[in-house]
Amino acid sequence: MEKENLPIDEMPEKAHKKIHNISFTFTALMIGVVLFFISQSLFLLFIVDDEVKSAIFGDEKSASEVTSDKDLGHDYCGTFYIWLTVENNYGSAENFLSAEKATDLAVNKPLTIAELAAYILIFVCITLAFRKANKRRFFGQNGWRLIMTAGIALLIKGIWTVIIRIYLLNAEQPYVAGIFENRRYYCQIYQTFGIPAILIMTALITRQHSLNVQKKDSSGNAKALKIFSVLIGAVASVFMLTRLTVRIYEIINYKSHDAMLPFYFDLLTLPRELADSPETYRDLLIFRLIKDLSVFIASAVTVILMIMIMLSSARNEINTRKNMKRFNISMLVLFISSLIFNILGLHEVDIFNEHFSGVYGYVVYTIGLRALCDPVLYVIFLWFVRTFVSISGKEEQ
Repeated sequence: MEKENLPIDEMPEKAHKKIHNISFTFTALMIGVVLFFISQSLFLLFIVDDEVKSAIFGDEKSASEVTSDKDLGHDYCGTFYIWLTVENNYGSAENFLSAEKATDLAVNKPLTIAELAAYILIFVCITLAFRKANKRRFFGQNGWRLIMTAGIALLIKGIWTVIIRIYLLNAEQPYVAGIFENRRYYCQIYQTFGIPAILIMTALITRQHSLNVQKKDSSGNAKALKIFSVLIGAVASVFMLTRLTVRIYEIINYKSHDAMLPFYFDLLTLPRELADSPETYRDLLIFRLIKDLSVFIASAVTVILMIMIMLSSARNEINTRKNMKRFNISMLVLFISSLIFNILGLHEVDIFNEHFSGVYGYVVYTIGLRALCDPVLYVIFLWFVRTFVSISGKEEQ
């Protein structure tokens, strides 16, 4: 079919103007990112001297060259982070070097390359999807495939990361000390699988409209939307109920049980002996639950509303005022919960620094977005879904 004979997508003019602006921004951003990485690579190759390169990439060191207070960076937990050093993480320079050797395997480089490749593919797919929509060719030319590709790529990257992180954690475990001795792998399901799920949901919803535009049978896709909505509801419910149950159990058994705090990729022990009293320990656990309760509630509301949007889309009720209202409510409750979560985090940091010792005695406040657990992150992705739903034909009452 010649290009000029391809079908033009029917969409509200206001929504098309928004798509046009987003498409331009994404294209400019992609060009900017490419130029940034090229400039950084050239700077590293031709300007930075060998000594600085060694500091950046690291080099072989003996135990005598590694000090116990060597800074190893941060580890994030919600709205605070702890300082990592050789001493509090490994106990000795020998253990630190042994852990480096145990984890300095062939899997590290492929992991980095796979993550970078996945992000590049996702960024390109999303940019092309917006360009198709801007040219009013998204539904007529099956632009949903680009979003589905991005979602599946991010899902595969997430699964691959989980496998490698578990492997690396187990390889390093014999050499760690302190709060890391009893650590367990922690999968941030909402971050690892939640974002791919949102992209796949977007692809299925836009595919439903594409099939209708092309006058093809959409019953199979409608069934897929229903199945996916059940899957999302089941996984989200199990995860939230499990975490809520564990948190309540830790509060009830605060005198005999050390709580586990969720960091980036692992659960780390919060030793009771680091608190100045059992009551302080209990009060911190209660406060942390109160702080996170708004996130639990907002997450539950959002999951329910997303399920309703998928089910209505399966009935070919896609770009409707009800669905737009559901998106707006979801984004609003997530944004409010983010404010509560981050503001209460200030007091949480004060409790740690005033009533705890050791590694938890000098924690630093940070926004939840740094730990990839801030609800506002999902406001951005829901806005993305809403944008594509808003161009799925004329808005219905």
